[in-house]
Amino acid sequence: VLVVGAGPVGLLLANFLGQAGLRVVVVERRTGPIPHSAAIGITPPSLQILATLGLDAEFLSRGVRVRDCMIHGEGGKLGRVSFRDIPGKFRWVLSLPQRDTNALLQDHLARFPNVSLRTGEEVTNLRQMPDHAVVEFCRTDAGDRPQCLSARWVVACGRSTLTACFITGTVMMKMMSRTSMTSTSGVMLISFITSSVSSWVPKAM
Repeated sequence: VLVVGAGPVGLLLANFLGQAGLRVVVVERRTGPIPHSAAIGITPPSLQILATLGLDAEFLSRGVRVRDCMIHGEGGKLGRVSFRDIPGKFRWVLSLPQRDTNALLQDHLARFPNVSLRTGEEVTNLRQMPDHAVVEFCRTDAGDRPQCLSARWVVACGRSTLTACFITGTVMMKMMSRTSMTSTSGVMLISFITSSVSSWVPKAM
């Protein structure tokens, strides 16, 4: 499986695929962490998903638990939102900069020898074959000729990636049917329903 984009969605997916024993390559055009915080809130369902990877305790130790949110406008207080009565183990939203989320997910990939992360490489083209796809990519810091990598499955994770690559409808349909989406600060986040991952993940490369 080739995952394009090493943001929180791509890294989370790579962790799940690695845990399932699949061979995975993650390609990311950046070479370092994002300079800004981006999304800062991790919801209770996302914390439950992280718990299936054994990452919930580490995330909780790094973040701030937000149990109540006060909303203010120019005229004063507009309202209050409380997360205290949410059913389940996590009755708060965890505030954590996205760069920290990325770092924790990336560090966890080291547990899976079947997963590799390639940074500083940007996908430039994708060719669909009958039973696999061929992806062309090149180094972002050099003028080298494009390299090619083939995979049975290709998943694009991230807005810029989705506009830059043509991903077949079959792959995206299978992803969409097993995901729930929420928008935070204009960024589309995919929360994978872990109980159904095995129903669509291929068993071999």
